[in-house]
Amino acid sequence: MSTLRAFTMPKWGIEMLEGTVAEWNIQEGDRVTKGQVVAQIETDKIVNEIQSEFDTIFVRLVAKAGEVYPVGALLGVMASEAAPAAAVDAFVRAFRGSGDAQEAPEVPAQGEDTSEAGAG
Repeated sequence: MSTLRAFTMPKWGIEMLEGTVAEWNIQEGDRVTKGQVVAQIETDKIVNEIQSEFDTIFVRLVAKAGEVYPVGALLGVMASEAAPAAAVDAFVRAFRGSGDAQEAPEVPAQGEDTSEAGAG
């Protein structure tokens, strides 16, 4: 079973309220490794690279490059393995970000069986 996790707009300082996704360095469906740069985030003061904190798959890129999002906003959805689209859709709909969110809780993906051999 796949576990879904939120990839959110980080907060780099007490005064940061929002950031711009300047560029995605990955595409939806990409498997990434710990330390790999996944996005460039621009604030009033800097452009910073965000690296993956662990090996994962980006099953959905919610944010669009060039758009501004508040701190804690859902930018993408990560999964431990392939997840059914319906489960990802439900996760996105149910997400409730907060300005203090550094990491949202993990949620088991419900729905289709994703235990096929060679998936991913």
